[in-house]
Amino acid sequence: MTRVIGAVMIVAAFSLSGAVKAGELRARARRLSALVSALELMRCEVVDRLAPVPDIIERLAVSGPEASRCFFRQLSLEIAGLGEREFSEIWSSCVGTLDLRHEEAEAMRGLGRSLGRYGAAEQDGAISRCMALLESFAAQAREEAAAGTKLYGGLGVTVGLLLAIMLI
Repeated sequence: MTRVIGAVMIVAAFSLSGAVKAGELRARARRLSALVSALELMRCEVVDRLAPVPDIIERLAVSGPEASRCFFRQLSLEIAGLGEREFSEIWSSCVGTLDLRHEEAEAMRGLGRSLGRYGAAEQDGAISRCMALLESFAAQAREEAAAGTKLYGGLGVTVGLLLAIMLI
């Protein structure tokens, strides 16, 4: 009886680890989509309202897409030291707190080098380029999440069952 309970616990543990990994893949896709949405809001504010970047960041920290608010909150806090550090440095350090792959983070860092430095048209172009890159990464992440959910879910159960069978 103890072996059966142990086997069930092993299967459950491996199944749970597969579900956690699949959840991480879905969270990455949500995070990238939220960043794209936040950048769209930023683009509209820069182009239509000609709002200053620090004001936009504060607004996004409070009312931006949920999965991107933490980034903008951190950026809003660190922007207080704008005189001591350049905006691009502050932006880059905050991008480092996001759980992004190298190419995704580089797209965001590239945007940080343009924000607040140039006119509205140039900032619009930089934001649009970054959005296009992040949208393609988000689409790829959604595909990976769909495939990964099945893969990691099935793999977790299979490994758990194999290990349980070996132990029984």
